[in-house]
Amino acid sequence: MPEPDPTSGNRDVYTRLDRALATAGLGEDAHFLNWGYRPVSGEPDAAVLPVGAGSNADGERLVAELLGPTPLDRRRVLDVGCGRGGALAFLAARARPLTMVGIDLSPDNVARARRALAPFGARLQVADACALPQADASQDVVLNLESSGAYADLPAFLRHVARVLRSGGTFVYGDLWPAEDEAPLRRTLDALGFEEIAVRDVTRQVLAARAAAPTGVLERLSRADPELVEAIGGYFALPGSPLWEQMASGHIRYGLLRLRRREGPIGCPDAGDADHLRDRPRRMSGLLAGAGAAGHASRTWFPFGAPSVDAAINVLAFPFAAAGASVFRGWEAHLPAGFRFCPVQLPGREHRVGEPAFRSVEAAVEALLPLLEPVRHRPLALLGWSLGCKLAFALARRLEETGTVPRLLMLGACPSPDRPISGASLPRPGESWAEPLRRLGGTDEVILGHDGMLGTLRDCLEGDFAMATDYRSEAVIAAPILAVAAEADSLVRVEAVAAWKARTGAGFTLHTLPGGHFALRDSGPALARLLADRLAAPTGEPEMPAEDPRPWLPFTPAPPRGRPQIVCFHHAGGSAGFFRPWLDLPELTEIAICPIELPGRGSRFGEAPRADLADLARSLSAILAGHLDWSRPVLLFGHSLGALIAYETALRLEGRGLIPRQFVASARRAPDVPTPQPWRHDREDGALLAELSRIGGTDAAILQHRELMALMLPAIRADFALTDPYHRPRPARLECPILTIRGRADAEIGEADMSGWAAATRSGCTRWEPEGDHFYLADPATRNALAERLAHLVRAAP
Repeated sequence: MPEPDPTSGNRDVYTRLDRALATAGLGEDAHFLNWGYRPVSGEPDAAVLPVGAGSNADGERLVAELLGPTPLDRRRVLDVGCGRGGALAFLAARARPLTMVGIDLSPDNVARARRALAPFGARLQVADACALPQADASQDVVLNLESSGAYADLPAFLRHVARVLRSGGTFVYGDLWPAEDEAPLRRTLDALGFEEIAVRDVTRQVLAARAAAPTGVLERLSRADPELVEAIGGYFALPGSPLWEQMASGHIRYGLLRLRRREGPIGCPDAGDADHLRDRPRRMSGLLAGAGAAGHASRTWFPFGAPSVDAAINVLAFPFAAAGASVFRGWEAHLPAGFRFCPVQLPGREHRVGEPAFRSVEAAVEALLPLLEPVRHRPLALLGWSLGCKLAFALARRLEETGTVPRLLMLGACPSPDRPISGASLPRPGESWAEPLRRLGGTDEVILGHDGMLGTLRDCLEGDFAMATDYRSEAVIAAPILAVAAEADSLVRVEAVAAWKARTGAGFTLHTLPGGHFALRDSGPALARLLADRLAAPTGEPEMPAEDPRPWLPFTPAPPRGRPQIVCFHHAGGSAGFFRPWLDLPELTEIAICPIELPGRGSRFGEAPRADLADLARSLSAILAGHLDWSRPVLLFGHSLGALIAYETALRLEGRGLIPRQFVASARRAPDVPTPQPWRHDREDGALLAELSRIGGTDAAILQHRELMALMLPAIRADFALTDPYHRPRPARLECPILTIRGRADAEIGEADMSGWAAATRSGCTRWEPEGDHFYLADPATRNALAERLAHLVRAAP
């Protein structure tokens, strides 16, 4: 009996997809089957080739990002899994390849690609990627995008790519991967003779493109082939699908790799790694099945992604009356990494149009509340526009009753809930809903003139306007409020929005912007950035302008891209040079060591030291947010005073949505333990010198050099001015885990002084007590043992 063909199922799916596209009238427009790429604020781009406009723009941009600066002119290019020929047509229009070859498993795709590429002289053939028919060393560039997940033997495919590439040739490779597959994949590629040029996680950019994808396409394909969408599983990854959820949560990642074929023979990958990669389809299926079974209710309420326990902060967004979650489409592209943006879909609209709408704000909140229970302990912000403000405010009150206070409420175009709303927006006797909606503005005239559409929305309109007019509250909440008023809003005046100030016992800010009542539609990106900026600074602190990072990071003046990073904060009286020996430790050779140089120390000796801890931490968070490669793990290590500075900096980084892999507090009392008096920064010079001699860490010869110490003491005194008055009776909790380190013979910091660090994190606190005193780091053996621990923490799964 012959073995079953493992590729036949994939071939059938692509054949049906091609036919469905033709039946739906999309056959000639759908040049790309990839998911697309949209730039995201704060994330680097790599595209060099220009991208056009129109329906294929996001698909073209993904190909351009994959290629980056890869040379193409006079090169032989092979596209494995060429689909409908979009990538090769894009290359032919923007470069001058010597030859272009495309192979695909689907005869329908190959036939479509031949038509699309006829003017360019490309050669297309039906072939199996796991048994490439090309000759050895025959290609300069091999491209593979979003198809390797369907291959029966992924290691065989990678071996064939290594075989057909010439030495020095380029392999550009993009696909989805369970997070656990990254290390086996990279080891396998290295064994086969590939060296990395660039490796990027572009999950956020791909999700941004998916969020902007027209939902009508999937509906048209479903009508053409009702079973197709289920047959291709999560291929389309639209918001709310299991695959979207797993990508948004970080369990599945979208990677773009550019690799160079080294000279020499093809190596043999580790057998365990190869078996792991062959098992990828089963792991993917398991992840998607788990998300599908557990997430139905969440996807109903949160079609663009549900709140996650892994997020730095979850942001729930409520739209205006009669609108759906889609009014917030694209906002997530303007929020920092780590933010989880979750527009709420109420019943009676969009994909919930057949469900009865709520008639009261309280009923809507009670229905939503159970879905937030798993993330109630996580940082949360609420956003509302018009009616959505009342829903956000009522939800904040209920959350406070359960012990959860939102980080921020951002409320726009709505009067304070203690002010009544007139029923003038409701239909007058004999009127249809078209007239009050026309008076309000913001609704397309096509909809207003279509009785069928208005009839479908009638229940939603009646319910939403009942919620808007009936909800009243004079409650005062504990969360700060950022109120937004549109300057030309004829329905809600600025002073009515300003009245929200009386509804909070925390901070209040009023922000105005141009436009009318529906300014949300035109100002979405600006409002998203406003929200991100406000959440970036803890306790309402103003955002600091970015400074030149080079003086602060003298050992890593250029951004350390593509590597894990350990950021080191020195002790009082120290400098970045204290960590210079770390650069030579074998355990840390593949990690970027980034010591911080504070003003007044080391190479910045001529600058005035800073004595304001909050100001210093804000500056450092802005510098590290822009300078480090946050697609790779970041560990913060602080010794003594440095641990205090690192902790306050970490709080502000997490407020930006940037969560370190680990924070290490070395030889520093916990934030809730006050510094014993008398404080050092108040002591006379002689007493301060005696104290420095007692605690160690400063060479005795330097302490005895009066002229040198006279120059150094102002900076040392400023260091102690940072640490002496510091005290947080109830420490703010980090999202990252903490490792505490104390030398067993440390006479400066006792064991009990360190125990309070456990209350400063939500993710667990471990401790290590090596031999040594307050400056245990001076011992080479202990330093090597510490390096091993730090390397393990950086490389371990988060």
